[in-house]
Amino acid sequence: MLKFRKAVKEDKNKISSLISATVEGAVAFSVLYTSAEDISDFFFLGEDENAHIKSIVFDTGDEYFLVYGEEFPTLFTRCRKTVMIYGKSTAEHGSAEMLQGRNILELYRLLSGKNTLSFDDERRYVLRLRAVNSGLSAVFGIREGERLVSSASISSMNEKYAVISDVFTDENYRSRGLARRCLMSAAEYSLKKGRIPILLCDEKMCPYYEKAGFVIYGKM
Repeated sequence: MLKFRKAVKEDKNKISSLISATVEGAVAFSVLYTSAEDISDFFFLGEDENAHIKSIVFDTGDEYFLVYGEEFPTLFTRCRKTVMIYGKSTAEHGSAEMLQGRNILELYRLLSGKNTLSFDDERRYVLRLRAVNSGLSAVFGIREGERLVSSASISSMNEKYAVISDVFTDENYRSRGLARRCLMSAAEYSLKKGRIPILLCDEKMCPYYEKAGFVIYGKM
């Protein structure tokens, strides 16, 4: 059994080398480089008796993901999502707008359904903005007038994969293909950056993403 501890900033290079080119590692990669000096809020390391890292757990603030190794600490409740990978070499043009700067705040208002953001939303915005400015993330959306009504994001990229998330449309604007346009914008952007698009979803959503060109990779 491994002994788990919180990561410290001196662990950053080791973590990076272990997750830099894997599907699982892509989920956590941008946070590693956008969380300033302190990565202890996001990463837990499982070490053997020789202090070698054998497992890495990523804490999103809402869910825990095993991003390296096999052992998961019993203290945490593991989130199991279906991982889907884009099965095409090109993507249809999505025509969604790329959001920049404080416009990215609109994403969190859309996802929360509230005009006033919570502390966690503000924290996520700061991390996402750092990731966008570092070239490890991108946010796409479609507006009706001045209001953002649909979105899809690249929440993280490592050396090989780009993670698409936040695929969402306001309930009053659904069944118009808006989320598909945002999703394809994110996939197109990922491919142009030389990354393979992946996403994590609940099993019930697999048929929707399969129609958009994704195939099931496995569970995470």
